[in-house]
Amino acid sequence: MGSFDDLFDWLGPDPGQQYEIIRCGLIRIFISKGFSDAEDLADETIDRVIKKLPEIGDSYIGEKARYFHGVARNIIHEVLRRKEIATDKIPERLDQPTTNDTYDCLRKCLKLLPQHKREL
Repeated sequence: MGSFDDLFDWLGPDPGQQYEIIRCGLIRIFISKGFSDAEDLADETIDRVIKKLPEIGDSYIGEKARYFHGVARNIIHEVLRRKEIATDKIPERLDQPTTNDTYDCLRKCLKLLPQHKREL
Protein backbone atom coordinates (compact mmCIF):
# COMPACT_ATOMS: atom_id res chain seq x y z
CA MET A 1 0.00 0.00 0.00
CA GLY A 2 1.29 3.45 -0.89
CA SER A 3 1.57 6.60 1.18
CA PHE A 4 1.47 10.35 0.64
CA ASP A 5 5.26 10.32 0.45
CA ASP A 6 5.04 7.82 -2.41
CA LEU A 7 2.44 10.02 -4.10
CA PHE A 8 4.63 13.11 -3.76
CA ASP A 9 7.61 11.21 -5.16
CA TRP A 10 5.48 10.05 -8.10
CA LEU A 11 4.16 13.54 -8.84
CA GLY A 12 7.70 14.77 -9.52
CA PRO A 13 9.03 18.31 -9.17
CA ASP A 14 6.99 20.61 -6.94
CA PRO A 15 4.65 17.82 -5.78
CA GLY A 16 2.77 20.05 -3.31
CA GLN A 17 1.62 22.35 -6.08
CA GLN A 18 0.82 19.39 -8.38
CA TYR A 19 -1.22 17.80 -5.58
CA GLU A 20 -3.24 20.98 -5.01
CA ILE A 21 -3.86 21.45 -8.74
CA ILE A 22 -5.03 17.85 -9.11
CA ARG A 23 -7.21 17.94 -5.97
CA CYS A 24 -8.88 21.22 -7.01
CA GLY A 25 -9.48 19.81 -10.48
CA LEU A 26 -11.09 16.69 -9.00
CA ILE A 27 -13.34 18.80 -6.80
CA ARG A 28 -14.43 20.82 -9.84
CA ILE A 29 -15.21 17.61 -11.72
CA PHE A 30 -17.38 16.26 -8.92
CA ILE A 31 -19.16 19.59 -8.42
CA SER A 32 -19.88 19.80 -12.15
CA LYS A 33 -21.54 16.39 -11.90
CA GLY A 34 -23.78 17.67 -9.11
CA PHE A 35 -22.21 15.95 -6.11
CA SER A 36 -22.52 17.82 -2.82
CA ASP A 37 -19.70 15.76 -1.28
CA ALA A 38 -17.15 16.72 -3.93
CA GLU A 39 -14.25 17.15 -1.50
CA ASP A 40 -14.82 13.70 0.02
CA LEU A 41 -14.98 12.14 -3.44
CA ALA A 42 -11.76 13.93 -4.45
CA ASP A 43 -10.07 12.54 -1.34
CA GLU A 44 -11.40 9.06 -2.14
CA THR A 45 -9.95 9.39 -5.64
CA ILE A 46 -6.54 10.37 -4.26
CA ASP A 47 -6.63 7.50 -1.74
CA ARG A 48 -7.33 5.02 -4.53
CA VAL A 49 -4.48 6.35 -6.63
CA ILE A 50 -2.14 6.07 -3.63
CA LYS A 51 -3.19 2.42 -3.17
CA LYS A 52 -2.44 1.70 -6.86
CA LEU A 53 0.97 3.40 -6.86
CA PRO A 54 2.94 0.22 -6.07
CA GLU A 55 1.47 -1.31 -9.25
CA ILE A 56 1.58 1.64 -11.63
CA GLY A 57 4.22 3.97 -10.18
CA ASP A 58 7.20 2.87 -12.26
CA SER A 59 5.38 2.00 -15.47
CA TYR A 60 2.88 4.85 -15.86
CA ILE A 61 3.63 7.10 -18.82
CA GLY A 62 1.72 10.30 -19.43
CA GLU A 63 0.20 13.15 -17.55
CA LYS A 64 -0.43 12.06 -13.97
CA ALA A 65 -3.59 14.16 -13.64
CA ARG A 66 -5.22 12.06 -16.36
CA TYR A 67 -4.83 8.96 -14.22
CA PHE A 68 -6.62 10.73 -11.37
CA HIS A 69 -9.39 11.77 -13.75
CA GLY A 70 -9.86 8.17 -14.87
CA VAL A 71 -10.18 7.02 -11.27
CA ALA A 72 -12.63 9.88 -10.62
CA ARG A 73 -14.73 8.76 -13.60
CA ASN A 74 -14.96 5.27 -12.07
CA ILE A 75 -15.99 6.73 -8.71
CA ILE A 76 -18.71 8.79 -10.41
CA HIS A 77 -20.13 5.62 -11.97
CA GLU A 78 -20.03 3.83 -8.63
CA VAL A 79 -21.77 6.65 -6.78
CA LEU A 80 -24.47 6.94 -9.42
CA ARG A 81 -25.14 3.19 -9.20
CA ARG A 82 -25.48 3.50 -5.42
CA LYS A 83 -28.00 6.31 -5.82
CA GLU A 84 -30.24 4.35 -8.16
CA ILE A 85 -33.36 3.16 -6.44
CA ALA A 86 -34.80 -0.02 -7.84
CA THR A 87 -38.43 -0.71 -7.18
CA ASP A 88 -40.81 -3.22 -8.65
CA LYS A 89 -43.87 -1.61 -7.17
CA ILE A 90 -45.40 1.67 -8.27
CA PRO A 91 -46.63 3.74 -5.34
CA GLU A 92 -50.36 3.40 -4.89
CA ARG A 93 -52.58 6.39 -5.41
CA LEU A 94 -55.08 7.27 -2.77
CA ASP A 95 -58.51 7.14 -4.41
CA GLN A 96 -60.37 8.79 -1.57
CA PRO A 97 -58.46 11.59 0.12
CA THR A 98 -59.56 12.61 3.56
CA THR A 99 -62.48 15.02 3.54
CA ASN A 100 -61.87 18.58 4.59
CA ASP A 101 -62.84 22.09 3.49
CA THR A 102 -60.02 22.38 0.95
CA TYR A 103 -60.91 19.04 -0.60
CA ASP A 104 -64.61 19.95 -0.79
CA CYS A 105 -63.72 23.24 -2.49
CA LEU A 106 -61.48 21.44 -4.97
CA ARG A 107 -64.24 18.96 -5.83
CA LYS A 108 -66.70 21.80 -6.48
CA CYS A 109 -64.20 23.59 -8.72
CA LEU A 110 -63.42 20.40 -10.62
CA LYS A 111 -67.13 19.86 -11.34
CA LEU A 112 -67.12 23.17 -13.21
CA LEU A 113 -64.49 21.86 -15.64
CA PRO A 114 -65.37 19.75 -18.67
CA GLN A 115 -64.97 16.01 -18.05
CA HIS A 116 -61.82 15.62 -20.20
CA LYS A 117 -60.00 18.29 -18.14
CA ARG A 118 -60.86 16.94 -14.69
CA GLU A 119 -58.32 14.14 -14.59
CA LEU A 120 -54.78 15.19 -13.77
